[in-house]
Amino acid sequence: MDFMGLGAYKLAASNDGCFEVQAWQCKVGGASTFAAFAINTGNGTIQIVDSKVYIDGKEVSEAEYPDHMAMKGTPAGRNFEYSACGCGNTTGTIGYFHALHNPSSAYGINGYLDMTLEMDTEVMSMEGICVANPASAAIECGDSLFTTAQIQLLTEACGHGCPPPPTGPPPTPLEICEKAGREYSKAQDICKDAIEEFKDDCIMDYCASGVVPIVPETPSPPVSPVPTPPPTEPATPMPTKKGTIIIDGYDYMMVETEQKGYCLTGYYGGNCKQGHAGKMSGATEEEDRAACQSLEACSAQCFKEEKCKFLAWKKNVCSRYDERADGCEKRKPGRHTIHQKVPLGEASTLGDGEYVPHR
Repeated sequence: MDFMGLGAYKLAASNDGCFEVQAWQCKVGGASTFAAFAINTGNGTIQIVDSKVYIDGKEVSEAEYPDHMAMKGTPAGRNFEYSACGCGNTTGTIGYFHALHNPSSAYGINGYLDMTLEMDTEVMSMEGICVANPASAAIECGDSLFTTAQIQLLTEACGHGCPPPPTGPPPTPLEICEKAGREYSKAQDICKDAIEEFKDDCIMDYCASGVVPIVPETPSPPVSPVPTPPPTEPATPMPTKKGTIIIDGYDYMMVETEQKGYCLTGYYGGNCKQGHAGKMSGATEEEDRAACQSLEACSAQCFKEEKCKFLAWKKNVCSRYDERADGCEKRKPGRHTIHQKVPLGEASTLGDGEYVPHR
């Protein structure tokens, strides 16, 4: 998503609002970049404006970071990190935020910011740019986590304030290049080796700034291995373990494992309890809600979805996980039962693995 809004926006938040990340997007040519971030931690507010860090509006050095906030590094050092744990109704891990500053006279105050934001989908609100319509995530000044002085500084540097002006459709790469007076064909040539999904981003970055971006290269296709001849031994007998679900018409079965909790990574939807029905999985709201009614229905929905590899089940929760779960070897403890989708006649491959405790 290339959202080129201007001003203050909510990026993401926890369901209870205890943890929230906001961003200030600054106009650069026909595009926009991050100029500042603000994080509600539940016991204070962290603000990052350009390369500086503030706690509740007061500028601090790394040596002055408070002990009750799990933060380290600096944006200028390109290694600022904050971990959100135990906030509001959540006793475990909520999210992780990383920020780095890129100095340049062509952007914002003295450069622009890049960030990485990860959140536990079990506690994530369905609000903010990361999960919802970006235009609905706009924040008025009175509702932002930035101080009045910070808003004034950002307004002067970026040439606009909040509430953000109407954004309309984002400009195309060609429009950005034409407005910046740079040759579109040259930008295309510079970005010709970029992965297809990143080509437009690459072109817009170059035309907006004049700086040749670092281009992610398209990976070489994997070498196809020589197929292994099929075994001649008798087929593996069908498991009879309690908890195995077989539904007519499907070439898979759902095997209940000995493990409890849910996979640490790879979640793509199905937690009706957290309001995710029909919003993340690709299934309709009716399909997700039906899947949350019983383990059998949840299994059937997983069978329908090619990407589904594991599910974590408990009442009103049919959380489904794709190959990013990496075998579900790393898990969070919980009351869910973990089930693996395997071809008919095969056994679960899930071992003891590793539990990542709530912090």
